[in-house]
Amino acid sequence: RDVAVTGVQTCALPILAQDGRDARDDSRSTLRIGMAADITSVDPHLSNISPNNQIGWHVFEALTHVDDNARLVPGLASSWRAVDPRTWEFKLRPNVKFHDGTTLAARDVLASIERARKLANGQFAGFTRTIIAAEAPDALTVRLRTAAPYATLPHDLNSIFIIPARLVNASSEDFNAGRAMIGSGPWRFERYARGDRVELSRFDSHRDALRNSNWSRLVFRILSNDPSRSAALLAGDVDIIEQVPPADLEKLN
Repeated sequence: RDVAVTGVQTCALPILAQDGRDARDDSRSTLRIGMAADITSVDPHLSNISPNNQIGWHVFEALTHVDDNARLVPGLASSWRAVDPRTWEFKLRPNVKFHDGTTLAARDVLASIERARKLANGQFAGFTRTIIAAEAPDALTVRLRTAAPYATLPHDLNSIFIIPARLVNASSEDFNAGRAMIGSGPWRFERYARGDRVELSRFDSHRDALRNSNWSRLVFRILSNDPSRSAALLAGDVDIIEQVPPADLEKLN
């Protein structure tokens, strides 16, 4: 996943700034992205809306991921199998590091599923509704039992971001303030200002860090007003925008 680009998944027509600078010029360390909708929270288990999820996919990871062809591929789980008609077993990647330096273990997966199920006003509980029991036979194995045979559980778990187990009781405010914004994704959280921006820095210990080496920082600017978003691009205040206003397309071209 080329995170710096496909993380902006709703981008209708990305356009580079018109001032002669190239966003892939190694002399520039920050990629600035103009977002068309507000990021209402960075809590990974709260609101299931596109702008929030776009940020989530930079900072966090799930057991399973989906590639550009909508195929399920390994995420934090290197493999999974149905042990019996009602039990799924997931094997975790070894030596995965969270941004705080701790190592991913099965207990983190169990805690993340628990938080997603129980968070007040959380919108991700539906992805775990079929799970009636969860256990960790060892540090790198998770077994999930469902009430009935459920073939699409690995697909559902693509929507559950994994956090360190110690943060299971963290509040949404803890995440928004940065105290709990610890994932294992390729970008590390720096700052969230509601209605203004989210700032991230590259996590060099991630297995895909080399693929993201063109930039050391990402800045997501909230520019919900169409004329303002186009103006920011033309002025060079951002390098790329999403949801290009049709009325400005000819001018931007």
